[in-house]
Amino acid sequence: QPPSWEQMLGRCYEFFRAQGVGYFQRCIAEERGQQQRVVLDDRQFFVHCPFASPHPFQLMIQPHAATPFESLGASTRSSLAQLLKSAVTSLQCFLPEASYNVLIHLPTDSTSIGWSAPWWIEWTPRISKIAGFELASQCAINPIFPEVAADTWRKHWPQPDVDSFGIESTDTQPHSLQASSQVAST
Repeated sequence: QPPSWEQMLGRCYEFFRAQGVGYFQRCIAEERGQQQRVVLDDRQFFVHCPFASPHPFQLMIQPHAATPFESLGASTRSSLAQLLKSAVTSLQCFLPEASYNVLIHLPTDSTSIGWSAPWWIEWTPRISKIAGFELASQCAINPIFPEVAADTWRKHWPQPDVDSFGIESTDTQPHSLQASSQVAST
């Protein structure tokens, strides 16, 4: 059975006390080093397919800064909204009929103990069905390796477009379609 929210935060806090760095920051550093499950790593957010994720094509979206969710500035909220829009656009390219769940994991206030508990977003396409084994064992079977899922997300993720003034805007057309339309127009 998965750990409760309190158990998970307790483990994260113990990790922070022992290591001097947050558990999720350590995970981001390790994922960055491997570069196998990373979908997007920009100035504000880190997006990857978690190792041993229980669901196919599951994304984990984490902020780089340890800012409480409710204290995010307008620019960061806008970036997060654009990131979620990009996830929808991407998913529609490779799983057009899939619905999805978006879970925002928000901790209780932990700043009173000198530690800012992490928040993150889980993006889970609903494409698999729970059957007898999962129900009986409470174990999930994910038929898609997270490395394959991350590669699929990257292939369909909208690419940022930088204009002649160096200002970045996100094009809603997926990268794989951009390349084919550029070839067709030349």
